[in-house]
Amino acid sequence: MRGTLALWVSLLLILSPFGAAAQSDNPAPQVAFPHGLIEGTHEGGIHSFRGIEYARAQRWQLPVAAPAWIGTKSAKALGPACPQSGQTVMVENCLFLNVHTPSTRSARAKLPVVVWIHGGGFRAGAGGDGPRTWVRDGIVVVTFNYRLGVLGFHDWAGWRESDPRNFGQADMVAALQWVRAHIARFGGDPAQVTLYGHSAGGMGVQLMMTDPRARGLFARAIADAGYADWPFPKAMNPSDEMRTRMRYAPLDLTATPQELVAQTPFFRLPYVGGADLPAQPSTLFARGRVARVPYIAGFNSYDGGSTLLGAGFNEESFGALYADPSALRALYASDYAASTDQGARRAFGDRRYGVSAVKSVRAMARHGVRAQLFYVDDYSASEVGAGHGSHVRPMFVDGQGPLKSYFVNFIKTGSTTGGNLPHWPLWRGHHGNWLVIKGGPIIARDPLRGRLDALDRLPFAPDAALGASSQ
Repeated sequence: MRGTLALWVSLLLILSPFGAAAQSDNPAPQVAFPHGLIEGTHEGGIHSFRGIEYARAQRWQLPVAAPAWIGTKSAKALGPACPQSGQTVMVENCLFLNVHTPSTRSARAKLPVVVWIHGGGFRAGAGGDGPRTWVRDGIVVVTFNYRLGVLGFHDWAGWRESDPRNFGQADMVAALQWVRAHIARFGGDPAQVTLYGHSAGGMGVQLMMTDPRARGLFARAIADAGYADWPFPKAMNPSDEMRTRMRYAPLDLTATPQELVAQTPFFRLPYVGGADLPAQPSTLFARGRVARVPYIAGFNSYDGGSTLLGAGFNEESFGALYADPSALRALYASDYAASTDQGARRAFGDRRYGVSAVKSVRAMARHGVRAQLFYVDDYSASEVGAGHGSHVRPMFVDGQGPLKSYFVNFIKTGSTTGGNLPHWPLWRGHHGNWLVIKGGPIIARDPLRGRLDALDRLPFAPDAALGASSQ
């Protein structure tokens, strides 16, 4: 009798979900696809699936669907980052994404989704874990790699008007298409996808806003330190007559990734003039040729502190972009009084990131779309302003901060309102209300007192502004 009872107890423990968990100690989570399974990891209440190949592409070709597989495929480690400086081994087959989702999600969950686009000046970086901690707020988090540098953004003399030049941009579209097709398998709602990115990632969000291929693939967008108004290089489309009179370097398919990476010493810029990006992004915003989705943009008070040199400039060459450098110095008199370097870095950050944020938000509001602007001015006594991306790590690693709370509300509901946060008004008119992060959230009307508009009006040499980053 005792033996029979013991047998029944053992069977109940094995068959019950609680007994199974006790036996296996959090078994590896699996997600079913039509052709097979992927197996991830269970980490502190989060199911993570890393290194999922979302697309595949030959060099300087558009991405295509990744090949199917049969059986169980491991998704426990990040895929290789796209070729960039500092890598010992460079792998061009690098189009991988990562999905993080609550381990407690139900089989029929429809959770909001945030797709993080990483920064790095379009020459460095990888999807990584991004805002993975936000899973604890009931959000599915997706990050992904896209092609960088010459391999991702490259012009050559054989392209025609109808062919894309920005392959990293095409990769972003492919990642969003994968999310639309498959995120429900992970408990995410494909109709509630928010794009979020910082720096080049913020610019990536603005590219997706303007790219017709991405229409309908996301429901809202956060462009953090994007640079839609910074001049982009114009791609060439030589006529047949020009081809007979000019010599062009052939597309070098034999070059090693290392050789091509060496051709991108500074931040990279997308090319305008083709079907994928027919005009400067800020121009497309102004014309209303953008996704009509709720939109947030913002920048930091000292964004240029760590980005001036990376973009290929110094204080002297940046000042030379202006027909009257003295007018620039007068506009930033207090910074230039401290040092020429500080003045140039402050002005560069405002021109590249601040003007872009304000103009894009104004354009969205003018077209009747919900738009909001934030400005991070939190810094210590030993600093002169909030550095580029200084707010991102606390939000991602610590999962804290008022800006993060506003973003989570936005991702979950499409509105920043919620909790005990001060009301962040929608943008109205030419000078709207800003959310200023300085010690805590503050609502202020044009805290820079029109300085960005004055900066935008200064005669500026766009061709020179391309600098070394355009080549």
